Amino acid sequence: MAQVAYPALLELLKKGQYPPILLLHGEEAFFMDQLTNWIEQQAISEDQKGFNQTVFYGRDVDAVTIVNAARRFPMMANQQLVLVKEAQGLSDKEYEKLQSYFEKPLGSTFLVLAFKGKTLDKRKKAYKAADEKGLIFLSEKVKDYQLAKWIEGFIQEQGFKVSSETATIMSEYLGNNLSRIASEVEKLAINLTKGAAITVELIEKYVGISRDYNVFELQNAIGKRDTLKAFQIVSYFAESPKASNFSMPVCIGSLYSFFSKVYNFHHHKGMPQAQMAAALGVNPYFLKDYETYARNFSLPKTKKAIGLLLEYDLKSKGLGSTETSEGELLKEMVYKLMA
Repeated sequence: MAQVAYPALLELLKKGQYPPILLLHGEEAFFMDQLTNWIEQQAISEDQKGFNQTVFYGRDVDAVTIVNAARRFPMMANQQLVLVKEAQGLSDKEYEKLQSYFEKPLGSTFLVLAFKGKTLDKRKKAYKAADEKGLIFLSEKVKDYQLAKWIEGFIQEQGFKVSSETATIMSEYLGNNLSRIASEVEKLAINLTKGAAITVELIEKYVGISRDYNVFELQNAIGKRDTLKAFQIVSYFAESPKASNFSMPVCIGSLYSFFSKVYNFHHHKGMPQAQMAAALGVNPYFLKDYETYARNFSLPKTKKAIGLLLEYDLKSKGLGSTETSEGELLKEMVYKLMA
């Protein structure tokens, strides 16, 4: 068969189209958890689970036990499930022993191995055999520039509405932790009716993100050279690090991403809007803002800003600086960025 993307795989599973072998692997835990939870709860009906569902954990099982379970025929049903969670606990030697079964799997068994946090070697014979006879899903991290778009889609899947700006604020505040994002959306959903719009005000109330003092607003203030607003935000971060969820590495990472987009804007001037937005990795709605940012930060100034961020990244890690607090480092860095 072949490798498969998350939406397509979930659709197949919901239709009851189970491959004889399904390997899940990769760094992103969220997709892995979503799939294994769905499979464990839904693949076999409740009244059949006692006979036709076997769940192992990689650290507690070996290849022989997995193969023996997979080679059993289902009882009074057409299919059985053998699910190996935390399959990364299997040694490479035990994993390779599964090759012979992968080459001749039993059609009435749905064998699932979830290698959470581990990326499998495509060159291995076991991988190639599983790829030929079954399906393989690589659970990859969502890229930072795709995160706001992913949040929009996820919220819509839950039956709610959200603007691009609100999704961007969430991505800047919560970072690339899909499980945390899902948890915060769930927290919001409890307090809303289906179809309602998730707004910055609601996020501020239930998640704790300040609509006025967040990294997204800091980027905007710096980009528009609004010195007063920038230093109000910086002072809030420095004086209330817990309330603002401030950390120097996260803040620098966000500003580096911001100035990289401004840099790209300079290099893609004159392109059609859709192409420009794709090059920057932003919603076309934000292009007018980046036009303003690029006017305020010429290409040489943008390069200088990126250099400053790299310098302060090293300082925040204790290299070449005195014992200065993160808050003071942030104030100093923003002052230089806006000089």
